[in-house]
Amino acid sequence: MTALIAACHQNNWQACGVIQDTGYSSRNLNRPGLTKLVQLVETGEIDGILCTHPDRLCRSAYFQKMVEEFKLHSVSVIPLHQWPNMNLPD
Repeated sequence: MTALIAACHQNNWQACGVIQDTGYSSRNLNRPGLTKLVQLVETGEIDGILCTHPDRLCRSAYFQKMVEEFKLHSVSVIPLHQWPNMNLPD
């Protein structure tokens, strides 16, 4: 979490909070933290999501679809560390 906070400070981003799904697998899309994150996206309360690795949000099978869905709400997903050869939608 320290790396995320440092990235926010370095880029002058305002963090509205930290969402963690401790004890849940990212294979499970029915998680309290992910549900809250989707709510924040859909209500326009955030314009970006910073995560350590893409697989912290969800597994690769769902990640691209989730990023594309968030983009429809003008929300960017920014992983600090990416999977090799991963192409995020613009």
